[in-house]
Amino acid sequence: MGTLKAFTVATVIAASGGSSAFAADMLFPPPMTEATRPGLVELGTGWYLRGDLGYVDYVKPKDGRNSIINEAFDKTKLDDSWSAGAGFGYKFLNWLRADVTVDHRFASNFEGTTSLSEYVSDSRHEGGKLDSTTGLANLYIDVGTWLGVTPYVGAGVGVAMNHLQDYTARVTCLTAACGPVGDQPLVQVHPRRTYDLAWALMGGVAVDLGAGFQVDAGYRYVNLGEARIRFAGSDDATRSKDIEAHEVRLGLRYMIDN
Repeated sequence: MGTLKAFTVATVIAASGGSSAFAADMLFPPPMTEATRPGLVELGTGWYLRGDLGYVDYVKPKDGRNSIINEAFDKTKLDDSWSAGAGFGYKFLNWLRADVTVDHRFASNFEGTTSLSEYVSDSRHEGGKLDSTTGLANLYIDVGTWLGVTPYVGAGVGVAMNHLQDYTARVTCLTAACGPVGDQPLVQVHPRRTYDLAWALMGGVAVDLGAGFQVDAGYRYVNLGEARIRFAGSDDATRSKDIEAHEVRLGLRYMIDN
């Protein structure tokens, strides 16, 4: 009987001690160690900033038209120019990223020439300065990285604002059949901004400089849509459609959360 009583008392004490320890663990859990600490999830590590400078080689306009005489230009010319731009982007995966860019192409001389007499008695000339600003949303595929060099290809779409200004229009009479021999000014011309769809294809390489910086050297084909000029007192407009350019660009990218 004494033995049974002693066993019962020991069992109760053990159970009470276990319950107390369990309650203590619930109130005061043991400190976390590196092995038990949950991993931290870091967000936003793919954001980057970019800035670019470029040389703009305009393609000869394909569809320039003088609306005063409703004739296509026989000759057109659009001089080369320079560009500057900036943007921000996000790298989703090692091979996929996207950015939004704004680029301004500085003023370039535009000229168009036509004639009603195949240049026998007259020559009609128009010209001005064209500058263009684009906002593009771009998507890129990074092909791979070798020794810190990452080739890429990409495409973009957005809007272009094309601005024609300092525009002049004149007719040069070569014989009296046209009128007084010499240059004759035509109607007054107002500057005009035209908004149109813009799209681009690009490719290049990024070179890792360390500390989150990359040099971006690339080529971009860009279609800027249409530019127009309006004549005073008339709805007629001289236009140049399908303004295209080949651009060589050099830029710098910086990963914000390096």
